[in-house]
Amino acid sequence: IMPTLVVRSSKGKGEKKTENVEFSEATTVREIKLALLKRYVRRAPVSIFAGKHNCAVLKLTFPDGTSVPLADNSLTIREMVAQESFAGAVVDFKYVGPQISYRGVFIIEYLGPLLIMLALFSRPAIVYGEGASDQPVHPLAKTAVLLWSAHFIKRELETLFVHKFSRETMPLSNLFKNSAHYWSAALYIGWPLCSPSFEAPAFIVDHYQWLPYFLIPAFAAGQFVNFAAHLYFAQTRKADGDQHRPMPSGPLFAFVSCPNYTAEVFVWVVFSVYTGLWQSWLFAFVGCVRK
Repeated sequence: IMPTLVVRSSKGKGEKKTENVEFSEATTVREIKLALLKRYVRRAPVSIFAGKHNCAVLKLTFPDGTSVPLADNSLTIREMVAQESFAGAVVDFKYVGPQISYRGVFIIEYLGPLLIMLALFSRPAIVYGEGASDQPVHPLAKTAVLLWSAHFIKRELETLFVHKFSRETMPLSNLFKNSAHYWSAALYIGWPLCSPSFEAPAFIVDHYQWLPYFLIPAFAAGQFVNFAAHLYFAQTRKADGDQHRPMPSGPLFAFVSCPNYTAEVFVWVVFSVYTGLWQSWLFAFVGCVRK
């Protein structure tokens, strides 16, 4: 006998459609999602860098009105119906639209500002005019571009080898919202920083010529604290998809609850002092508010 699930799906303007759908006992939650997407969604589901099953969300709703999400995609119907509380439960299906993997968003989000800054550093004629690439680059600007690049290369490496994400995907629209902050910053900071007319901040030139020798190690120290916090958080999860995270503890959390955010804001404050650009201060301020 094929097990039958009572499935309830949204059908526009709050209308719900409930019907019995047959599956084999070995069918997994992932396979149920794919089957229901094909059954209820006319357009082909879009999921970038991740399985199309992520375009659907399922939850079990019990007769008393309580519900639990079906988050384990490897759970089979045999295991589901074996649970004592399953009797009378309804499987609620929801289409959540186009998705993209968390890791994919982070890679794109951080790759943009790296490539944009390096492109501006080459001083293309379309931006700075003919002959701009032949003019000397201020040593401070060179170092600032190096610091900027090091930061985003670090973020890319953390995305690939350190971070563990509690969820596999996010809405595709988030890619554009997340990327806008960093990509636009690379443009409005990179344009004056890489310009042939860039000059070192007057207060450094006139009074504090030693300051860059302090700011560069400070920038590196902030990056190290940021990395240490990311590594700590990664070690508190077994793998991607693990949504359990214990209360953080240790010296990094003695004074602030999110040392990774604190360290990143510190890094951009240091960068802003180093470059003297109001555009960099704007980026640091917006980043602080966003955190």
